[in-house]
Amino acid sequence: MLAVVDTNVLLSALLSSTGPPARMYEAWRENRFQLVTCPEQLAELRIASRYPHLAKAIRPYKFGILLNELKKCLIAAKSIPRPHHAHDPEDSFLLNLAQFAKADYLVTGDKRSRILTQKTIANTRILTAREFCDQVLR
Repeated sequence: MLAVVDTNVLLSALLSSTGPPARMYEAWRENRFQLVTCPEQLAELRIASRYPHLAKAIRPYKFGILLNELKKCLIAAKSIPRPHHAHDPEDSFLLNLAQFAKADYLVTGDKRSRILTQKTIANTRILTAREFCDQVLR
């Protein structure tokens, strides 16, 4: 099973060792599902990790582990078609990545971008981290 996981969920997993994002992170590291990412998301993670409130809360070594593991999941950015546009343009890459990678799931917690209201993109189900844990990881 293949999933695209929004940056906000990944960062939430580093901020707290409990809750759905942390459960997802551990399940991924235990190879219970595969994660796919792209250079755009890695750049977004690097930028977000420098926000003062996150920089104080996330241990650098934990961020480094996440980044190194994500690099192993990387797919080439130049080959990703970009037909989809999210309400928040910065999240459009998630929709395009999910469709291009033929991901089973796109997991996000970002209600602001309205991605969650779509429910699907092509054959990809769009879920919150809690829904993913309850319905997929059980």
